[in-house]
Amino acid sequence: MTDRRPARPRARSIVAASAVALSLGCACRPRPPRPVSVNPAATGTSPGLAFDDSAIATIAQTIADGQEQRARIAMRRGDDARVRRFGEALDADLPGARIATMQLGPRSSVVDDEIGRATDHALRDLELLHGGDFDRAFAASEEKSLVTALRVLDETLIPKAVDRELERRLVHMRGVLAEELSRANALADALSVTE
Repeated sequence: MTDRRPARPRARSIVAASAVALSLGCACRPRPPRPVSVNPAATGTSPGLAFDDSAIATIAQTIADGQEQRARIAMRRGDDARVRRFGEALDADLPGARIATMQLGPRSSVVDDEIGRATDHALRDLELLHGGDFDRAFAASEEKSLVTALRVLDETLIPKAVDRELERRLVHMRGVLAEELSRANALADALSVTE
């Protein structure tokens, strides 16, 4: 005598397994490739870019890490005392320290990657310069970096933050970066006069 199981429970298990696979993103169709580059000025405006609080916190921390790296290069390589002092003030501000203490796991995104690459590229370019050329290029690079960071905060990170504590920290970070931009503009103006 053979043991025959009804076909129906097996069909249910296949349907259930398929539903679980689809809900986890394991569909049979390949997903379209992610874009490799995003213009930071347009971040968050594309309907294909979705940010959760973990991705937002990671982007904010990447911005803060970039500012920390810029502060260190200014303190180490600045020829003009004003550039070194600017680096010290920047280092003291470190706006990302408040974001890093959040209990959100890091989550990479295209925007995070793009900001990191832009910072790395700017720092490599600055490493090649010396004296007054470094000082002026640093001030210009810092202005550009801060304008981009403020735009990303204003257009993407702050409006899309769900967690109110994260939003509060981002608003604080934005204020610190706006003050830094004001100081960077003044530094660039002062350095252009002393050329």
